[in-house]
Amino acid sequence: MVWHALWRELVLPSRRIWAGLTACWVVLAVANLSMNGHSPVRMAKSSPSPEMILAYRQQETLLAELIGANEPRIAEGPKLLPQPRSQRRREIFVV
Repeated sequence: MVWHALWRELVLPSRRIWAGLTACWVVLAVANLSMNGHSPVRMAKSSPSPEMILAYRQQETLLAELIGANEPRIAEGPKLLPQPRSQRRREIFVV
């Protein structure tokens, strides 16, 4: 009896929507299964050539020259000490 009431109240009034959702899920499942078996990712069997390694090192050097050294920066402390709200000055900036 409960299943019949649920079917009558939830499924029957919106059969087209349920059919559309079912069709979308079927299409997605078929697409997923069809893509799953094709062309697995393959790793390169050989190591990179010496020319490629040299080119990569040159690019790293050029990038380091362009962006500068990668030195850790020390964070600056707060410039103003926090004050209670009642003692804060109100500053209005006019542009």
